[in-house]
Amino acid sequence: MSHAAQLFKELEQNKIRPFYLVVGEEPFQVSEITHKIKNHFLHSKSDADFSFESFDGETSDPHQLLSSLDMLPGLFDDPRSHRLVKCDRFDRFNAASLEILKSYFDNPSPTTVFLILAHKIDKRKSWVKKVQDEGLMVEVAEPYDRDWPKWRGYFEKKCGKQIEVPAWEHLVEFSGKVLGLVWQEVQKAAVF
Repeated sequence: MSHAAQLFKELEQNKIRPFYLVVGEEPFQVSEITHKIKNHFLHSKSDADFSFESFDGETSDPHQLLSSLDMLPGLFDDPRSHRLVKCDRFDRFNAASLEILKSYFDNPSPTTVFLILAHKIDKRKSWVKKVQDEGLMVEVAEPYDRDWPKWRGYFEKKCGKQIEVPAWEHLVEFSGKVLGLVWQEVQKAAVF
């Protein structure tokens, strides 16, 4: 299991993996990771129009997802460019759908990055093992008490303001130790 910091560092070094799996239900971290990956691969609106597709494991057809994953980048794209395919709620795909997608996990396209978002996974599944071998898996959850000081630095950098320790502790407690709510309160405080 790795951390989002490792993922961000690898992207900065342009180390590209075929799979990025984000597991958990904490929305702030899922949003931050998704945003960072999208910004790395999609530099303009035209990139997003031609090189990005989004699916949902509960409502999408696995054949369409497989077709998208196997699609090559556009004819005039930079040969080093990658398509980005995202699938929300991947854990909602049933066993038959996962069987259809098995071939892709066994032989991923070198020009596609597959961003997989799931609330929970069974680490014994063959697709999870393929992701762990060739990709990067990040678990997200609400921070433990010992982790909150690290988040202070992250939010200071994100909002461009310094947050005094007592004010930070008050924001965390006031927000019920919910990361997304802390970020909302930090944004409000930064305006004043």
